Amino acid sequence: MPPAVRFILPALLMLPALAVRAETPPSPPQPPHSVDVQGQASLDVMPDRANIGAVLRETTPWRSGDERRDSALDEARQRLEARSSKLLDSLRDQGIEPSAISAGSISVQRESRSNDNGAADATPVSERLVIERRFDIELSELSRLPTTLDALFATGVDSLEGIRYDVGDREKFEDRALRQALERARQKAQLIADTLSTGLGEVVRVEEVGAPVMRPMMVSAMRSQAAGSSADYSPGTISVEATVSASWTLDGAEVTP
Repeated sequence: MPPAVRFILPALLMLPALAVRAETPPSPPQPPHSVDVQGQASLDVMPDRANIGAVLRETTPWRSGDERRDSALDEARQRLEARSSKLLDSLRDQGIEPSAISAGSISVQRESRSNDNGAADATPVSERLVIERRFDIELSELSRLPTTLDALFATGVDSLEGIRYDVGDREKFEDRALRQALERARQKAQLIADTLSTGLGEVVRVEEVGAPVMRPMMVSAMRSQAAGSSADYSPGTISVEATVSASWTLDGAEVTP
């Protein structure tokens, strides 16, 4: 047999073994078992401040569409400005700082009404102009709330859009709710591990499900002017909520092939 053939035959005989080894790679390591949980927390917080929204309103007389109303609009605007000045003076007399009072710009809207009484023929339409100005009052001390409302009613406020209670240090309570949500998530994961007779391993993932939510309370502030400042304006509590999603590995858990 020629020498070249003697070298080729052993190499050809080894090819099947090499092919088998290439087709059966070692199995990759199985990932550890893990547990996914959510944790929620809700805090009830006593508010320490309030916001009041009030509106002053003046109107022009009802007139038909072809009548001029320039003078009536000027008179209504002057009445509104006079009442606005009186309201601001009254609030400042209560010790409310000017920086805590937001006086919005004057808005003008047109209102119309039909003059017919269900008749089929068209009749002229009456119109008037409505002039409004909104005021927002921030109270950093809730003890000022009764006297502030008294001042608003004394000046003849036309619309009082409720009281919005809030807290000053939002971050402190949001952080506390988030911490409690994380603690609750770990408690649930530990409970699952103990029930399955395994150990709780390392944290794999932690995710905040939305930012902590603070729900300010809105309450109605409408009452009669004669009710007096002894009326109860108890604010109740504000809810602060937080939710997290987290994963832990489970030590000693058997992996099912």
